[in-house]
Amino acid sequence: MKSNSKIKPDKCITGIVVAAFITIVPVLTLIRMAMQGIPLSQYKMNIVGKFKLIGFNTEFTELVSGGEYMESGSVLLGKDGWLFYKVDTDGTPLYDYMGLNRFSEDEMRSICDGIGALQAELTEAGISSAILTIPNKEQVYSRYMPDTVEKISEVSRLDQFSQYVREKGKLKGYTDVSDVLKAEADKLPLYYKTDTHWTGVGAYVALKEVMKALDDEEGEDTDISGTVEEDCVVMAGGVRFVRTPGFEGDLARISATLDRYTDVSYQPDAASIPEEDKRDKTLLIIGDSFGDAMQQVARQYYREVVFIQLTDYEESMIYEHSPDDVIIECVERYLPRLASY
Repeated sequence: MKSNSKIKPDKCITGIVVAAFITIVPVLTLIRMAMQGIPLSQYKMNIVGKFKLIGFNTEFTELVSGGEYMESGSVLLGKDGWLFYKVDTDGTPLYDYMGLNRFSEDEMRSICDGIGALQAELTEAGISSAILTIPNKEQVYSRYMPDTVEKISEVSRLDQFSQYVREKGKLKGYTDVSDVLKAEADKLPLYYKTDTHWTGVGAYVALKEVMKALDDEEGEDTDISGTVEEDCVVMAGGVRFVRTPGFEGDLARISATLDRYTDVSYQPDAASIPEEDKRDKTLLIIGDSFGDAMQQVARQYYREVVFIQLTDYEESMIYEHSPDDVIIECVERYLPRLASY
């Protein structure tokens, strides 16, 4: 019995092109790696046309879904062009957002004991210290998260840890900036739309809060209100952050969507920093990329700023730099790293 179905010529051509492409790309990649002496273990990082392929894939899936979804192993498309981190190899930010990640009582006790012991040593050496924990972008700008990602619990692991620290009172100068950032998120650009990190404005808000903790100040809250103008953000007290278009966010870069998703950076205007707020001191920040990003703002207030990645940290490094103040910083998705202390 003959079948009436026929394979359409255009489908045949498409199939041939795809098959040829799948075959040619690995061959070209291996040839290039051999010519440049690149080991096979780095194959994934050197695939010919890798970012063009990623860009095509994300653009195609975004198009067919009506702008509600794009295919990416690392990036989640949110509302109004907001991009979010969805990996499970660099922390698990989506699990943090959903409320799935949890600490045990023993884990929190161990973290506090380790950091508490370090703080006691610093105090003995005449060094002020404070602990700064920072919420993931998903928590601060949750209104831009896609509706397909639902929270299982409204209490995050960071909420859990902050409550434990405050109840036990074990860590000196502990500052969780979750509440203050969430309160200002509607008014100020605190995190980038296309990057995992905070802007200069977000770093400024956190620095002002943790500086108060370093000074062991009590009483009125720090005024971190501000207004967004056409070319800058003006904070309380007249501190200005200059608006500069064209920022290339890490999430747009790794999803190969820089052609469609651009961003704006906000950098501190040194001339607007009040002289009376500046400190003739050395600040040491130990932490992750958020602490690294905070350096530029911190340098407007301190004579010298030193940053050490926690992954490179050794206790002897503290005394090599002779700091006056130490900030131990950690973003939400890296909270388990605090056990390193």
